Amino acid sequence: MSLTAALKAYARSIGLDVVRIARARPWPEVEAVVVSRVRAGLMDGLPWFTEERVRFSCNPENLLPGVRSIIAVALNYYTPASPPPDDQPRGQIARYAWGSDYHTVLKERLALLRDFLLARAPGARCVISVDTGRIVDRAVAVQAGLGWYGKNTCVLVPGYGSWVFLGELLTTVDLDPDPPLRKHCGR
Repeated sequence: MSLTAALKAYARSIGLDVVRIARARPWPEVEAVVVSRVRAGLMDGLPWFTEERVRFSCNPENLLPGVRSIIAVALNYYTPASPPPDDQPRGQIARYAWGSDYHTVLKERLALLRDFLLARAPGARCVISVDTGRIVDRAVAVQAGLGWYGKNTCVLVPGYGSWVFLGELLTTVDLDPDPPLRKHCGR
């Protein structure tokens, strides 16, 4: 079994629902789009979301010099809603917040995946990124073939829709990349 296949099998065994691999490369096309959104004021209220951050985040070499591959993972968080026991009004909490902090859960699983990889590739280096890391999660997910950009701008993952948390493991190991998926959202 190849290292790539073994890594994916292990990832699924530790509860990561979807695992795909992208070649590490800069994303100038993503950078142009996101910078234009920052300039248009669409990130107002997020003072840390600057043009400088966008430029940094669109080149994985900035996070890990010598990076060759990015392991993109998705973790399903869909939980069916239960009807309230009575007709009293209640507030609603987003389903992604119903369980443990997903940053912690994903980081723990990505750390296991990192350790698995490092045991098989001595001397390799890795960086874990979950949501607040300085990488464009959705661009990685799309490039790796986890899913595609839906009309709602979320990444749609086959079998899970947009009910997923995204995370990445950047590595200096050269793994076999997966092809991007075609959009399946209609016209």
